[in-house]
Amino acid sequence: MRKSRRLLGATFLLLATMITGHCSDNGRGLHKQLYVVPAPGKVAVDGRLDEWDLSGMIEMFVVQATRATQSAKFAAMYDSEALYLGAEVNDPTPMMNMQDPAVNPERGWDADSCQFRLTTDPAVGYPILDESAWKYSGKKESDRRDDIVHLTLWHYTATAEPQLHMLLGMTYREPPNAPRGMVPPDQYEAKYLKREDGRGYTFEYRIPWRTLNAKAPLKAGDIVAGTVQFNWSRPDGQHTAGGSAWAYDVLRAPGFPFQSTACWGKLIFHPSGKVDRKLVEEGVPPDRPLPLEFAYELPEDAECTIQLFNDKNENVRILVAQQQRMGGRNVERWDGCDDSGNILPEGTYRWRGIYHQPIRAEYRFSVHNSGNPPYPTADGKGGWGGDHGVPQTVCAFDEGILMAWDSSEYGWGVIRTDFEGRKQWGCNYDATHMATDGETVFSAGGHGFTRSPHIQLMTVKEARPRQLGGKGELAAPPGGDDSSNRVTGLACDKGILYASYGARNLVAKFDTRDGSLISSWDVPQPGRLAVMSDGRVSVISGGKVLILREGKVEGSIAEHLDEPAGIACCDGEIFVANRGKLMNVSVFKETDCSYIRSIGREGGRPPKGRYDPSGMFMPGGIAVDKTGQLWVAEVADAPKRISCWDAKTGAFKKEFFGGCDYFAYGYIDPAKPDEILVHNVLWKIDWKTFGVTPVTTVWRKTEPAMIPYLGSGAYSASPKIITAANGRQYMYGNNYAHFSALFYREGDIFKPVMSKIHVGYDYIGPAGIPFMDEDREKYPQGQYFWQDQNGDCCVQPEEITPLKGTPLERFDIAWVFPDLSVLLSCGYILKPVSVEAGIPKYDLAKAEKYSLPVKYSTVPGEDGGIFTYEPSKTGLSLARWDRDGRMLWGYNGIPSWPESLNLGVTGPGKLWGMTQCMGKAGDFLVFQTYFGPNHIFRADGIYVGAILSDGRVMTDRGAYEGQPEGQGGYFGMLNIEPGKPGRYFVIGGGQDARVWEVLGLETIRDLPGGTYEHTAEKVARAEQALREYKMAIAAANRIVIGSDIESARSVEKELDTGAFFKVKVARDAQNLIVDYEVKSDIQLVNGVPDPKLLFKGGNCMDIQLENSRGEAVRALITKHNGRPFAALYFPKVKDFHGEPTVLNSPTGKESFDEITFLDDIELSCEKTDAGFHARARLPLKALRLELKSGQKLKMDVGYIFGNAQGTGKAVRRAYLFNNSFSANVIDDIPNESRLEPSEWGEATVE
Repeated sequence: MRKSRRLLGATFLLLATMITGHCSDNGRGLHKQLYVVPAPGKVAVDGRLDEWDLSGMIEMFVVQATRATQSAKFAAMYDSEALYLGAEVNDPTPMMNMQDPAVNPERGWDADSCQFRLTTDPAVGYPILDESAWKYSGKKESDRRDDIVHLTLWHYTATAEPQLHMLLGMTYREPPNAPRGMVPPDQYEAKYLKREDGRGYTFEYRIPWRTLNAKAPLKAGDIVAGTVQFNWSRPDGQHTAGGSAWAYDVLRAPGFPFQSTACWGKLIFHPSGKVDRKLVEEGVPPDRPLPLEFAYELPEDAECTIQLFNDKNENVRILVAQQQRMGGRNVERWDGCDDSGNILPEGTYRWRGIYHQPIRAEYRFSVHNSGNPPYPTADGKGGWGGDHGVPQTVCAFDEGILMAWDSSEYGWGVIRTDFEGRKQWGCNYDATHMATDGETVFSAGGHGFTRSPHIQLMTVKEARPRQLGGKGELAAPPGGDDSSNRVTGLACDKGILYASYGARNLVAKFDTRDGSLISSWDVPQPGRLAVMSDGRVSVISGGKVLILREGKVEGSIAEHLDEPAGIACCDGEIFVANRGKLMNVSVFKETDCSYIRSIGREGGRPPKGRYDPSGMFMPGGIAVDKTGQLWVAEVADAPKRISCWDAKTGAFKKEFFGGCDYFAYGYIDPAKPDEILVHNVLWKIDWKTFGVTPVTTVWRKTEPAMIPYLGSGAYSASPKIITAANGRQYMYGNNYAHFSALFYREGDIFKPVMSKIHVGYDYIGPAGIPFMDEDREKYPQGQYFWQDQNGDCCVQPEEITPLKGTPLERFDIAWVFPDLSVLLSCGYILKPVSVEAGIPKYDLAKAEKYSLPVKYSTVPGEDGGIFTYEPSKTGLSLARWDRDGRMLWGYNGIPSWPESLNLGVTGPGKLWGMTQCMGKAGDFLVFQTYFGPNHIFRADGIYVGAILSDGRVMTDRGAYEGQPEGQGGYFGMLNIEPGKPGRYFVIGGGQDARVWEVLGLETIRDLPGGTYEHTAEKVARAEQALREYKMAIAAANRIVIGSDIESARSVEKELDTGAFFKVKVARDAQNLIVDYEVKSDIQLVNGVPDPKLLFKGGNCMDIQLENSRGEAVRALITKHNGRPFAALYFPKVKDFHGEPTVLNSPTGKESFDEITFLDDIELSCEKTDAGFHARARLPLKALRLELKSGQKLKMDVGYIFGNAQGTGKAVRRAYLFNNSFSANVIDDIPNESRLEPSEWGEATVE
């Protein structure tokens, strides 16, 4: 027994991905119940099943693709004397099981076998939720349950005899009538028969109730717990083929049947035969039609990919994508469609395939993010800082530090840490100024969701919004407008909040208890301010520091200041951050304002070049904590840094970086594998410890007309470094849409030598070159070419050439070759006319038309050919071309990411949403996807597989979540250790530049391939199956609003992640009643700070309908901060005359005439093993809805999946009907809030 239980434990992790209940391609766990029918009469146990009543038979299989070879149809019958079990099994090597019952009886399951588990006492009820195999580990004496029976059925190949193994309870005890668990042959009857075609078998068992040690025979009307499992062997019969060869069914919830009875389904002992198939298949979604088969041989157990190519060598279908298969003959079932879902035309195709050991990504380290860990985690403590913005300010209080960035989309604009910088929470607000009284965070600035100029309020404990005196924000004193009321400083002490309004020459005092305005002072140009130990206020004003007592100036500081930008007071000292040439912090006495000392190297850290942590750069908001540490927010990028110093000695203590830009990006030049470029900083890599240290800021604009550094994110920048043929390093990439530049390395700096300058006043804004932006007549909108003539890296009029009207007008650098020839996105190539001291010179007049295609993403090959990618829903998307322009292979119909939002989760073989090529290394190319996974292709056109996970399925987040909204990245091969093979790496991430090593590529081997004939008969079968499937889906999705919720018709939506929701809708005289059964690891919890944005946190039941006034209304129902809550959204209300609520984001806005909150809604919610069951009553009056029998109305139901706290952002949205672009967006408020009645279905009132 110990041996058996050790094996079960070893398979635990693999099983965790296998037993997941509903899954669109999964044939496991489809049935929640099995109908056990009366035996029709005397049954001869001959293995034929021809005397059986098979009306209760159910089918289970591993996955659709192997259903022809790994599936089983199982049935059970009963009479007063015995239980009958029978099955028809598809198996390419039938009845292979070499587990000797005399030697290893407990291992009978580990080859071709069936396992059936049940309880034999109906009096114990169903389900059985309290029995676990591991609960009683080491305490066998506490398990005395003889009614829990585990049966293993197999045919021992060596003797050609049927076997029956039986154990009792969840500690798997041997019953008294079965020594070592083996039931003697005289206590049961069994027979196996191999099918005539040799591709399957049947079996039949008759097991008396007395053999099962049942107290009494189970009879008509009894309901007990039970479950069934089939295992398929490897061809030699020594072991099963692992998780790719196990199928489970009759499960009430996901779980491990061998571990806990809680997941077991229901065995219903039906009183009569010929059970209605609707009852048997209740709750089972219609199968995806797979009418065709494809057979092939594998030399060994391996992951494999099988593809069909047409006569142009274009991939038409990936039949198997990076899937584990058994060695020997395999048969895949498929639908006869191409990868776009269209019926594959009749014709002759070529099939190709590969096999290999598992290919995976292994996390190594992250750069430019000081979170612990540096990537987001479900508890909110991982990751660090804002993505779009830079650090702005810090704020100390008794229990930690608050830090703020001025803009954030994916990261956190405000975070709380302890005094060591360990993050406690992060929130979506962002800020430029902050203060706190220890209970409330007062923040202002940043862009936020509402762009409000007012002071925002949230709790220190959890970052939840709060109100003071009934107000959710504090407005400026009367007078001024949104511009002049912009806050320029905040400080808090002893129940008073001080706020500076620089444009109004005003400092206001607010009561922190109720938010009321106490008074205001006239102060010239007030900026940041701090409260001194004696209650006076020190405020930055016009380049000086003023000391105020109740608004009256009592002193000032003017010396040892240089563009003061931040201020703090602690222990009788005033700390002032200087942003001018001093670039440090000056310290003064509070008593007489005399200068004491400075903190940080005078002159600060160089803006570019060798990185020096002992210097500050662009200090902003500062704070001193109670442990004597000075915290400095450095308002700059390259890198984004918050530094920490000893406030007394001035010693540098530590530094914190991040978060990375939208979205994280890094690049490693294979010629220098110990350096990684992240956020315009080169970092030194220690490959033994995976540690990184900043080495140099490669470039920064320090003069008005200077070319800026390249963007740091993957979205529009993707800077690359190459070592050219001359041995020198060069960098190229973009800065938003304004610049596309080439730099050369000189020591620690990369200097610009040529660039596009894009002036677009009306659409992308000025370029930032003063003499061009200020003379629009001379420099109209358009693109210009700049080339440095004097080595100053600045733009002069004589150095620029207009590109408008020339073939080079779309001038973006697509690639730089080793000879420094520059390939442009417009399809031209610029070859250097000279290279002096490593600096190339170019002549636009000598630009040549490139002979090969140049697309959205282009990667030249070493052989003179090229790889191109451009999304297309129908046409050529991905291709390789030889040097003569002939296409060598191609992939059609890869839709762009906006077209892919409604296509489900990506993964192996699911190519939709690919964005850019991350690089080519060795024989491989890797492509980023908008959803996170990276697709790997071989240079000869074979698809290899996918690494990393789609973030929409990772409710627990983690290191293996791919880049969200992925737009670019890095893939390369690095020779890290001399004399050893190169290693493959990818770089991506959300707000940390995450480095993974790709393992397993060296194990890839080719299959022989061959031809495949897709005949007219196969086409006809595929067309017929597709028609029937569409009809079945249409019939299943129909909402009926019943008169009783218990008997109401249910509809359900299954996601390809295995999650799903089932909904019933009913009505009574006052309410619309909704009943949800949700499969999710997360409960119905929501904690978003702003209830208007309830959808951001997810974990919401989402009901959308057209009310009796013709108004569209959306109801979100959840437990908000632990209490039942509903938000009703009305985009348009009849006869509305007020001001609508407008929800903004950088992409646009969505307007609502009315948003109503119901905090007294009736809501019940119970946790289940799979997720939860919730029921809510929505007042018809609140919905403005009247319902009558026979009425039809537009309606949709859905669910928004979130994380464990219901904060941050939603993980996934799904609706019964709506599958539009907006319905799938989880990163943009207007899209997330939008109602689309044209996408809804129809509901009928019963």
